Amino acid sequence: MCLMEMGDACFLKSKARIHIFNNIRPGVNLSFHCKSKDNDLGKQVLGYRGSYSFHFCPNVFGTTLFFCSFAWEGGQSLWFDIYTGKRDQNCGDCTWNINPSGPCWVNTAGVLKTQLCYPWKY
Repeated sequence: MCLMEMGDACFLKSKARIHIFNNIRPGVNLSFHCKSKDNDLGKQVLGYRGSYSFHFCPNVFGTTLFFCSFAWEGGQSLWFDIYTGKRDQNCGDCTWNINPSGPCWVNTAGVLKTQLCYPWKY
């Protein structure tokens, strides 16, 4: 899915790509709904280890925000800011593993892959 673009280039900013992976547990689907102030990406469902990606051009003010609500069988509905201009300004490819304990940003640069996990927002 491509959002807020004119052609293939962004104005003054690099394109941001978000990758979401269902890491809940085998056999459990992850339902989620992501949106920004201007764009609603609709409801999505991922099987275990499935992925969903979208990309967009962040605004020049660094205030772009995409937030998502997440739900799965046996769990409550939780949400998280999947992209914030301030936190993610240097993240061209932002990969997120969605876990029961919270979303984890995966640093895919370099040889070693590391994760930085965040708590859910209620």
